[in-house]
Amino acid sequence: MSTPLFVIGAPRSGTTFFTTSMNAHPQVFLTNELRAWNVMILVANRLANQSEVLPGHPLRDAYRDSVEQALVDNLRTFYRDNVDKTNLGCPTAGHQHYFGRIKVFGDKNPGYADANNANGLQTMDRLMPDAKFIHVHRDPRSCVASYLNINVYPDDLGTAIDIWLRHARTAAEFIDTLDPNRVRTVRYETWVSEDVESVVEDLKRFLEIDDVPAISKFLAQERVQRTPYRSPSTPQDKLGATRYEETLSPDQVKHIEIRCSDLMKQFGYL
Repeated sequence: MSTPLFVIGAPRSGTTFFTTSMNAHPQVFLTNELRAWNVMILVANRLANQSEVLPGHPLRDAYRDSVEQALVDNLRTFYRDNVDKTNLGCPTAGHQHYFGRIKVFGDKNPGYADANNANGLQTMDRLMPDAKFIHVHRDPRSCVASYLNINVYPDDLGTAIDIWLRHARTAAEFIDTLDPNRVRTVRYETWVSEDVESVVEDLKRFLEIDDVPAISKFLAQERVQRTPYRSPSTPQDKLGATRYEETLSPDQVKHIEIRCSDLMKQFGYL
């Protein structure tokens, strides 16, 4: 049976690029923000407590368990029957699969680790106990600088910091509760550098996928000529570098470092 995999991380942490890189492997099929698991989370949360819509009943718990299992089965069947390398929602980076070759399936969505998504990760873990998780993190100074540079995010520094914190902290606290064999943490700055090979090899062992060079080849090509995955993308000569000094004032940088100091130390940024 294929292994479910979820890629989480704060917005603008490189999760889309990471997901596309992993999809270069012929046995990995990760959709980019299909967010199908949000349906499972919403239904599970609704069924968790009695209400006028779902009052107490001798069969209520059995019905809840039946609905939850049906949702899990539906997701497995949906990916098996509908997903290929052309419809993942991110640039095609791998070859079409043949039946039975898919070993890893799942979704990348920063929102799964959003603190506003009540019990999202815990529900995914409970309903799919065989699932694995990868947390991609990036220097919050770079993430916040990116938020302030994109219209879809608030232009207030404090709110921008809150976005990073509520994703990064939720992810970090959740993965600390998991068996180490079910989780990996990837530093974005390493993923886009020449020092990535040991990380790639560890992920192949972690996911129990074939030892083929597809991911490494893709990353090497991207270091030569980067494909834009989402606007604004990082300029070629700035890949792997910290650019926040170009757009943030020293006072803004200091404020980010104060607010995020514990996680920055945990992730190795301070």
